Amino acid sequence: MAGGRVYHGGDGITKFVRDAVSTRRTVHHGHCHEIEILSETEAQGVIAMEDKVWDLADGTPILHGSGHYHETYRHENGAWRIFTSRITRLYVKLS
Repeated sequence: MAGGRVYHGGDGITKFVRDAVSTRRTVHHGHCHEIEILSETEAQGVIAMEDKVWDLADGTPILHGSGHYHETYRHENGAWRIFTSRITRLYVKLS
């Protein structure tokens, strides 16, 4: 979800990210993963995050933010996969 929108599937999420940052330089960090195993096939987690975005042409800062990802996971076909991911922001500075 971004700006109240929900994106489904890898292709939809990839398109959103590509369109949002294709002319920008970005750094995105995830820290301090806290994951709780709920069953043999389900888990949930919270991940602290920080991101920064700069204009690629001149290096002008565009965004600096932090917050958390709230995720659920499923174990299917021998592998753990993200099932849902929601970002909550604690701080956003737009330049």
